[in-house]
Amino acid sequence: MQSHFLIITGMSGAGKTQVVRTLEDLNFFCIDNLPATLITKFAELCRQTSEEKVALVVDIRGGRFFDKLLQVLDEMEASGQKYELLFLDASDATLVRRYKETRRRHPLGERNTLLKNITCERELLDPLREIGLSLLTGGVMGAVLAFVMRFFKSKANRLCLMLAAVFACVALSEMWELSSLLTCMMLGAVFANMRSDSVIAMELCEGWTPALFMLFFVLSGAELDFSILLTVGIPGIIYIIARSAGKYFGAFAGAAMSHADPKVRKYLGITLLPQAGVAIGMAQMVAASDLPQTLSAQVVTVALFATLVYELAGPVLTKLALAKAGEISAENLGKKKKTAAAVESTADAPQA
Repeated sequence: MQSHFLIITGMSGAGKTQVVRTLEDLNFFCIDNLPATLITKFAELCRQTSEEKVALVVDIRGGRFFDKLLQVLDEMEASGQKYELLFLDASDATLVRRYKETRRRHPLGERNTLLKNITCERELLDPLREIGLSLLTGGVMGAVLAFVMRFFKSKANRLCLMLAAVFACVALSEMWELSSLLTCMMLGAVFANMRSDSVIAMELCEGWTPALFMLFFVLSGAELDFSILLTVGIPGIIYIIARSAGKYFGAFAGAAMSHADPKVRKYLGITLLPQAGVAIGMAQMVAASDLPQTLSAQVVTVALFATLVYELAGPVLTKLALAKAGEISAENLGKKKKTAAAVESTADAPQA
């Protein structure tokens, strides 16, 4: 039996101790201040001992080990270990008041003022807050969209609802400094899993998204600077190889864990190579960040050049992979071409 794994983190003084006490009353096995690098080993131990409810507190008291938390969480997901992340936060004024009341020392030491330590801690924890709150926001919006969709049957109303949900996710992400990309991805994932007719609903977007995609790629491609590309040649090649390998082996591992057909395991990763919209979106986020202009320009150039390579070679490789997997055949392709030709000749024929 897999353990119910709850990982608690957040700001020092936000109430993690009180949460642990409550969880212990609910028969959770709790460990405070566990180094992040030991989480995977402890999870394996819990599986062996059939421990059902486990709560771990991981925060900046772990020092340099805390920097590995995101990497450890990725490893847990890859191994199939499910977990929940609870992030506790409070305003700076509340945290300062609590420290003054308890007269406890902040984990970052006494070299700086208390408020500066709180600010530094918030910066260290910001990636976790951003990921967790982005997933939560997208999940809630996806559930709301799935619920409201049942009251609207017309195509126009459903299309308007989906667009409103996307714009709302983007607006909330900007307001709360979240990842709009991750929020919208979670919105779609939750909606697709909660609605049995999600495929039909998504097809409503196919009528106008091609023009939007074209505009997106044209505006992004306009920033491709070939003069910068010559200075980042080796990193660009490494990025293309690493991204291709990551897609292939990631798809292979996911298909293997879901017990997919061997052909799916072997060829799914190849068919994903032309998919580069997310990479361009992330590159645009880097361009809008506070990184030095030279560095951000190099990142954008590498991502855009890699996309150019993927979009040129990807469709050919995808067609070969689908043919090898038996999903398409030369005979079927021939029939499709004949059908398309017949449709064209019918359309061009003079009307009686």
